[in-house]
Amino acid sequence: MKEIKKEVKKEIIETITIYQAADGSEFNDAEECKKYENSAAGMLMCKVSDFSFGEVDNPMDEGSENIYKLIIPITQEQLDTLNHLHKLFGGRNLDTLFFTSDNLNRPILMGYRTYNNEIDWCWFYRLDNIVKDLTQDKFILMPKP
Repeated sequence: MKEIKKEVKKEIIETITIYQAADGSEFNDAEECKKYENSAAGMLMCKVSDFSFGEVDNPMDEGSENIYKLIIPITQEQLDTLNHLHKLFGGRNLDTLFFTSDNLNRPILMGYRTYNNEIDWCWFYRLDNIVKDLTQDKFILMPKP
């Protein structure tokens, strides 16, 4: 009898459960997911997900943890949602509305960052204000794969 030692590679596939909120945020715990969805930020982000064109890459901000969404609001309710987010996370409490009916049907880039699955900062770019950069290839939005 001959003893032969062979190296055998075994692949282990493990299934884990992830809970996904309506806006795409992922959690390892169902309670945390539910808590997020019931929070003001969670409800607003779920609404934004309904009318956003999804996440986009921003080459001018490569390597950051920031997330960007392309939005074209077509109703006053959608503008109200953006105004609520701006007041909650825009870094200032504004008495005047940031988005007015002038912003209907105009492209807006929403950027935000999260910490421990919670939004801690949010900002908006009105894309018609930076069209020069878009046409000069300085700022290109690419859909995320």
